[in-house]
Amino acid sequence: MGKPLRVLIVEDSEDDALLLVFELRRGDYSPVSQRVETVEALQKALQDEAWDLVISDYVLPGFSGLEALRLVRRSGLDLPFIIVSGKIGEDTAVNAMKEGANDYLIKGNISRLVPAIEREMQEAEVRRKRREAEAALVRSERRYKRMVAAVTDYIYTVTIKDGSVVKTSHGPGCLTVTGYSHEDYLENPFLWYQMIFEEDRAAVTRLTNDLKAGKDIPSLEHRIRHKDGSLRWVINTIVPRYGEQGELIAYDGLISDITQRKRSEESLRLQSAALEAAANAIVITDSEGLVIWVNQAFTRMTGYSAAEALHRDMGFLKSGLHDAKFYLDLRETISAGLVWQGEMINQRKDGTLYPEEQTITPVTDEQGHIKHFICIKQDITERKHAEQALMENASMLMEMEIAKQIQLSLLPASPPALPGIDCAGRCVSGWNVTSSVFRPIGTPSASSSPRRSIRPAARSSSSPGAPAT
Repeated sequence: MGKPLRVLIVEDSEDDALLLVFELRRGDYSPVSQRVETVEALQKALQDEAWDLVISDYVLPGFSGLEALRLVRRSGLDLPFIIVSGKIGEDTAVNAMKEGANDYLIKGNISRLVPAIEREMQEAEVRRKRREAEAALVRSERRYKRMVAAVTDYIYTVTIKDGSVVKTSHGPGCLTVTGYSHEDYLENPFLWYQMIFEEDRAAVTRLTNDLKAGKDIPSLEHRIRHKDGSLRWVINTIVPRYGEQGELIAYDGLISDITQRKRSEESLRLQSAALEAAANAIVITDSEGLVIWVNQAFTRMTGYSAAEALHRDMGFLKSGLHDAKFYLDLRETISAGLVWQGEMINQRKDGTLYPEEQTITPVTDEQGHIKHFICIKQDITERKHAEQALMENASMLMEMEIAKQIQLSLLPASPPALPGIDCAGRCVSGWNVTSSVFRPIGTPSASSSPRRSIRPAARSSSSPGAPAT
């Protein structure tokens, strides 16, 4: 069985195409071929099928071999393109080669066809492998750049002579961590010290002095000034190297960028301080409801210290005034990942009961599994007292209104007419008396004292010249 070969033949003559296929079979190939003779057919064949090479006539009724060559090259496919024509001169052949044709043959003398195909197929395979190698190199470089960008550690070496630093050498990761390259450190042996944040230089200097004195030194966390001007936190771990006489000749250091860790720690400190200072009691439990953290407001509200509350179920605050269904509904709500909010009566450490408003929020991980519950509790005793006082005031006003309506129903529609009253020997209109006597409950009086309403009337009724009473 011959070697498989998929060949696209651009030829208007079916007989000439059959001769090409016959020659390929003679050359120990087992060709699969398709003949096209128009631009449209050529485009479709290139899009629909995969080919190993293209053999084209130079002169066709609808278009030329050069047009076919340009179309193949524009497609981006690296296919050997061989021209076979009976009407092609040397100049035309040279021009075709310049356009990108791989070889040309004269019809009627195609003995070179199989050797030309073998040569071009080998060269195409070499080009394919080279492209694959180049693509692999590009992928490798991209991967390396990503790895370097992600590096947060690197090793450096400081060489010491006669107690003084004479050379520093920094590994590849230094560019990511510090912004400076290895060459920058070679040009300036003191660059590393100059990068140290001013407030931290004293600590680094003490570490170096202890190292020179032969003391065991711990890792040191300090800040450096990145080349872009930003501050970075690093942890510096040093391993000394000593000469034959026991003198310090160099030390190797491992620099790890811990900026993100420091930022996370600072964020946690701020969040913890905010939670601790909150006026409302805050409780954090695990997924089983066991307490893992409480703030000071919780201790003030319940009387239980953090140590007394840790690792306990929140049931230790139950007052016994709520039935099992109340707590079951609460548990089902938060276990479903929903927020529960409501009021309940709980019991302090000293046994006193108090009302509280409570909000319980589930906290989930990236997969949606509940990991913690956050409970915010507020003592609403004062609010309940205020609500009770308002209710009592409303009840008193209602009772006064009822009493007023009862009194009005018992009194006549208008007070009886009185001709007058003898007051201090004088006759006074009775209206000044009856207007106060028949005033309903809750109706404001015209004056603060009935006595004052009588005396002006008495004066007005006196005869001229009578003495005032």
